[in-house]
Amino acid sequence: MDFVSDKLTNGSSFRILNIIDDYNRESLHIDLDTSMPAKRVIKALDTIAFERGYPCQY
Repeated sequence: MDFVSDKLTNGSSFRILNIIDDYNRESLHIDLDTSMPAKRVIKALDTIAFERGYPCQY
């Protein structure tokens, strides 16, 4: 999980949330907006966990 920030030519900034599976390099989620509140990040993680399940711990 990582955030990328940048600015447009008009000075507006935006953030990109990338969630990538490190094992197989699969992109699980990409979200782009001018702000990224914690609730939105939690919702993305919960959606991924619901669809794919939680990681197993051995």
